[in-house]
Amino acid sequence: YCQFTDVDCDDDDECTDDYCDCESGECVNDKIECDDYDACTEDSCDCDEGCVFVDLICNDNDKCTRDWCDRMNGCQFDTIVCDDNNLCTNSQCFPNIGCIFPAIDCDDDNECTRDSCCRTE
Repeated sequence: YCQFTDVDCDDDDECTDDYCDCESGECVNDKIECDDYDACTEDSCDCDEGCVFVDLICNDNDKCTRDWCDRMNGCQFDTIVCDDNNLCTNSQCFPNIGCIFPAIDCDDDNECTRDSCCRTE
């Protein structure tokens, strides 16, 4: 009686799709596409593990931005608003230190006035 044994086309590479071409009888080892369609991952293929998806770290090292990742567009860096709602401070942001709120200098250089900053809204 007839026996049929499948040809082993496994190349031991998890990054290929292995099969035997029925017409030619030749093994085919097509590279697989490792794309999870997520802009927040770095996609690659490891020969032993197969597809690997590593989360991106979105960090622009600017303390004046809010860093986050959008699944469609990748890393985003939104400018933060530094406002302590105090009219007696000057709200500022510096990329290396972030928000600061130094007091406004109300000195008019006139010794005959009392200088101060009153919160009025």
